[in-house]
This record gives sequence, C-alpha cells and structure tokens, in this order.
Amino acid sequence: MAIKKALLLFTLFWLFLNEAFAGIQVTPAIVRIEAKGSEYEIPLTIKNTSDKDMSYLVTYLSNNIRNEDGDWIYANTATNKAAIDWASLDKEKMEIKPGGNDDIKVVIKMKPTMTGDFNLALLLEQDQDKMREKLSPENKTGQKIGAQILPLMRVAIPIYIRKASEDMMTIKIGSAIKYDPIEMTALTKGIKGIKATQVIENSGMYETLATTHCDLINAENNAKLKTTDALPKIIALLPTERRRVECFFPGVLPTGKYEIVTYYDLNIRNTEIVEKGSQRKEFDVSAELAQSLQSELDSELPAPVITDVTELAEQFDGKPKPFKIKITNPTTETLKLEPLVELGEGSDIKTSVEPENLEIEGGKSAILTVKMDTAAEVKSIYGHLLLTATNMDGYAPYRLPIALRASDATVSSEIKVTGIKVEADEKSKHFKLLLSNTGSDYVPDITGEITIKSFTGQIIDKLKPAFKDTALLPGEKTLVYGVSDKVEPGSYKLDVSLQDRTGKAYQQEVEATVN
Repeated sequence: MAIKKALLLFTLFWLFLNEAFAGIQVTPAIVRIEAKGSEYEIPLTIKNTSDKDMSYLVTYLSNNIRNEDGDWIYANTATNKAAIDWASLDKEKMEIKPGGNDDIKVVIKMKPTMTGDFNLALLLEQDQDKMREKLSPENKTGQKIGAQILPLMRVAIPIYIRKASEDMMTIKIGSAIKYDPIEMTALTKGIKGIKATQVIENSGMYETLATTHCDLINAENNAKLKTTDALPKIIALLPTERRRVECFFPGVLPTGKYEIVTYYDLNIRNTEIVEKGSQRKEFDVSAELAQSLQSELDSELPAPVITDVTELAEQFDGKPKPFKIKITNPTTETLKLEPLVELGEGSDIKTSVEPENLEIEGGKSAILTVKMDTAAEVKSIYGHLLLTATNMDGYAPYRLPIALRASDATVSSEIKVTGIKVEADEKSKHFKLLLSNTGSDYVPDITGEITIKSFTGQIIDKLKPAFKDTALLPGEKTLVYGVSDKVEPGSYKLDVSLQDRTGKAYQQEVEATVN
C-alpha cells in the first residue's frame, strides 16, 4: 500500500511556530492525528532565522513521556534514543542556510494490533562536531579555536496519534485509572497548613483529562470546611503515565478529626466519555499540631469559621444589592461572632449587618445579611467583612474581602514581587516572596509557578508554591512560599508565573541569592 501523501484522513492541529533554539523555527509545533488508516507521512518545516552560515542538525524520534511532576522526559541525546519500530524519519541530518528552510517527514506505519493513544516526539539537536568544525577553524598549531558550542541545544515536537477501537464508546474510564493512597503532610514552616498528595495512573489505552478539586471536612460533624482546586487543576494523563496531584489548605485547624476528599472528573480527550470519581483520607489534628499550624505572619489565630463565598465581589450600578452570606461553625464549640464591615479610608458609605451578633452552635450554620448604601458617583468599594469570635481568646477576626466595582469604572490589576527571602535548613531551601497588588483592582484566587534558573538560563527546579492568601485587594500584600532541595548556594533568576481566577496572567523575573 502506498503511503498516503495528503493529510486528509486524520486531524492535524497547526499551532504557532516553535522556537527550538536561537534562530531555528519549526512548524507545526504540535501534531495530533486521528488515524483512520495505518500509514502516514507527517511533513514539518524547519527554518533557519539566524545569521549563522549554517545550522547543522541531528534528527531523531524519542518516546514522549512525563514524570510524576509533569515534566517532559526525552532521550538525552540521539545516541541513547529508544527504539520505535513503527515510526521513522526520512532524514537523520539537516544543513540549513540563513533565511532558508528544509522539510522533514515523519513516516508512520502502525501495526494491525495497535489500538489506543500513542505519543512520541521529533527531536532536533545541533550536531556539536559539525558546528565546531564550521565555527572553530584550526590555527597553525592544530588546536581548534573560536566559539563554544553549548550542549543540549534542541527542541522536541510532540506527536500524538489515536487509533480508536470499535468499542471505544463503551469504555469505563474509572476502571483504567489507578490511585495510590492519599498521603497527608502537615507543613509547619513558611506558609503553614495541611497538604494532601496522591499519585494517579492511567492504565488504559486513551489519553484522559482529569479535572480535580478537594474538600476539607470535619469528620466529627460532617461540615465542609473548605474547597480548593488541586495542583494541577487539569491533568492530561497519557496512557501508562503517573501524575502527582496535590491539595493545600493553609491556615489553622482546631484539634479534632478531619477528612480530605479528592474529586476527579474524568474525560477521554476529544470524546464525550465522562465519569466522576473520588478518594478519601481521614487524619487527626492534635493540640500540638493545631498550634504549630499558626501562620508565622499572624500574631493571632484566625477565627475558625467558614463562609460559602470567598469574597463579596461584583459590578454594580450606583448601589450594591444586599449580600446574604452563609457562615458555618466547623468546631464542636458554640461560636459567638461579632460582624463588622471595614472599608478603605475616605469611603463615605453607610453599612449595616443583620443580625448584629451571631451565635452558632458547633457544626451549624447561620445567614448574615450585609447592606451598603452608596452615592451614585461611587466607583469602587474595597474592604473586608470581619467576623470576630468574641468568646475565643487569642483569635484574630476572620476576614472576607469586599471588592465592588461600578460597571463603568476603568481599573486594572497588577501583581509584583516586592521582596524576597531565602532560608535554608539541612535538606532544603525555602523561598519566600512578598507579593503586592500594585494595581487599582481586586485580584481573585491567585495560583502559579516559580521556575528557578541559573544566570545562564539553565532550569534548576520548578516550584508549585503555596500562598498565604489567595486574593488581594488594591495595596494588599501576601506571601508566596516554595521549597526546593535542588538549589545550591549561588545567584539565581526566578521566573514567577501567576494567574488569577479570571485567567489574567502575571509574569515577572526577579533575582535571588542563596547562601
């Protein structure tokens, strides 16, 4: 059978150009195939956009897998690549002049028994010996001189192939997803709290998306204390892959018995096959652990209450509507709460709460109504609803952010790292970044990643940090906290990549010194 020249029998997604390394571009950057036959040719174009006389490239295919932390793993070099007997390249070497381009083809010959999702990667790597010959002419003594060629200057172009089975639509996803036991960890340094970790595995044939979140529950009265998205929130789990899922609940917990519930919404990518699953783990909080979970930034413990909203935030025309807030007492003791609305300086706004005092039995809930009377010219309202537990000594008020913006107001949000501190213990380096909202708008539910790089650009570690607070009013600050066991003393660049709940991204590069 002749290899099909036209890519008509499968779906090919063409993404933006992929910048492989200085001066090299590749299209497409990712290839996805819905295979209807067994033999295909996948064309890719390599372009030299640099001013170098020549780019010498070695090309090869590698398995395309991720480790439990989600980092891609490929063959280190062409010499230790894995044997793939159903895919090949029409070229093993390429030479491209400045401004020129060349094509390469990935040839797929799927076996009759191959069913499911398969993935590999096209690797493009500079030929070190060829580049030295071109850039480093020999002098009279026979010794080569000139430019230094850095190792591992390469790019990987992922290729995903799906050969669906006839019974695909009847597949039960849950039977293919395997769960390791949930592990609970108490974090008592930096931002303190409880972390749940679980590794999940896809033992099925198809790539599965898992959307995850976690609930923290008081096991004694079954009250749900808090819900949080897991990290990562959405996982693309390839066949045979294992990925780590983490849920972090910062702050204090009273002494007692608790339960963590991790929920998984499972979907085979590009199909309507959907299932739901969950995993549970009970754990105890002793009096000693409850005390050690107190945040090092707080002089007092926050009042142990939970609200059904994370903030009072909306657009309004002239006057905001009354807010009704459900407040739950997660403890076994009766709480006497005194609510108070505290707004920013200069706010000429009348506020009231009903009832003026709340008494909530252990495990029970109550409704609080917050009203605000504003003038028509008011453009924005920022502040907090404070809930003070008057019968509990040594506890600070629970703080619920208020962020109301007129529909015609023009505001912008901005997050900046305004301070860095690095501390070390026997095993790890603790990175503490002070994060400030320097804009004029509220920033909701911050998540993100910190990439630690050497000053030459080499990636040393990627941190999934914890946040003391996940929302910031204008002018407010919070702490970002990450731990690394891969960093040695020296100077580093930190790529701080953050995102709020609306999807807005915040990028910043800062420098840090580790002693």
